Amino acid sequence: MERGHFNELGPVDAVVEHVLLVEDDPQWAGQIRRSLESQGFKVTVVTDGGQAHASIRMYRPDFVLLKVILPGESGFEICEWIKKEHDSLPVMFFTEIDLESAKNLAERVGADGYLVRPCSDEKLVSMIRKVANVVWKRVNSVQKKETGVIKFKCRFCGQRLREKFENRGKSITCPECNERIFVPQYSLHEFITEESDQRDRQTAGSKADPLKFVTVKCTHCSTFYRLFSSDINKARTCPKCGKRQQGVLSIIGAPLSRAALESCMRVLKIRSGKNKGKKLLLPEREVILGSGEGCHIRNSARGIAPQHCSLLPTVEGIRVRDLGSETGTWINDERVQGEAMLKPGDVLKVGTLQLQLVGPKYTREDLVQAWSAKDHRSSGRGMKVFHETADTATEAARVIKQYWDLVRAREMQQSAAEG
Repeated sequence: MERGHFNELGPVDAVVEHVLLVEDDPQWAGQIRRSLESQGFKVTVVTDGGQAHASIRMYRPDFVLLKVILPGESGFEICEWIKKEHDSLPVMFFTEIDLESAKNLAERVGADGYLVRPCSDEKLVSMIRKVANVVWKRVNSVQKKETGVIKFKCRFCGQRLREKFENRGKSITCPECNERIFVPQYSLHEFITEESDQRDRQTAGSKADPLKFVTVKCTHCSTFYRLFSSDINKARTCPKCGKRQQGVLSIIGAPLSRAALESCMRVLKIRSGKNKGKKLLLPEREVILGSGEGCHIRNSARGIAPQHCSLLPTVEGIRVRDLGSETGTWINDERVQGEAMLKPGDVLKVGTLQLQLVGPKYTREDLVQAWSAKDHRSSGRGMKVFHETADTATEAARVIKQYWDLVRAREMQQSAAEG
């Protein structure tokens, strides 16, 4: 934070004129931009990490407003880079993800604020100014010089803590309240979190589409590209060379791609034949599997009828319906009578072809429980426990997957209520 006002006692408040908004959803971007511009801010909108990096170097914004789930790098990874290169630039997450695990990771990567949306325009502007002022005072405080010890407060109980420099960024358990927290990168760092002031409008967010974050490799030019579409035909066309992919899509196993595959409930892993180990991606609509022409999924393995069975993805799994085949359709060695639900981990057998549904093995009851950082408490009060932490990309994928699973849980609840 390079601009602000002083008086005889020191720094007073920050000057925020230019906000960099990192948001890939056009509807949200337009709404936020109009809200901030009506309050006198200049707003630059970018959609991913690469554009954010370039814009910070080019325009030197006063404030960064960041979404969590983004194409390419997650918001956590972008924030981590910003704080390493521009530690005085205020960064605040503005997201629909209301999870303690997300707030913990945001604090770990150096974010200065976290606000859950939707919220009123007044709340957003107030939070921007609050976060900017805190960063401005920290950066310009006479106490900013470090002495080899990081001094900070637990954001849950307010307990004052001290840690050595080498423990910066590590996850610990507060000895007072047993909550899991992160040691900040520098003293006086204050991580500000506030809830939405429009909780009555709070929803699980827009319909989750994890497939937007699955990466595939072009079989012609070897370009890595993201699907960004649930349309299988569009996904099969490489955006660089324009050629259509033949056979099974080669899905890359980056952390977020793996999380997306598990959460979308539309990926079948092939467990037999020459394509064993490959993954088959289903569209959202019902498809026919068989050996005859015109089938959406055509396979000539022994024992497969011209039109063998239909597959329909749902929030709970894939609804399988046998179409009168002689050899039958089987789930976990049990023949399907009429129709049945293929759940994560279950094996579908059609002729000699075997397919397994990729996904978390949660029951409906498991999913409806909110995820919380309290799962990581230590065993006893007064003990300071250090936790092993993965790299930011892996932790980000875990958090985002938790959110996707929670969205799916709410969809399952709604489906059960309507059914």
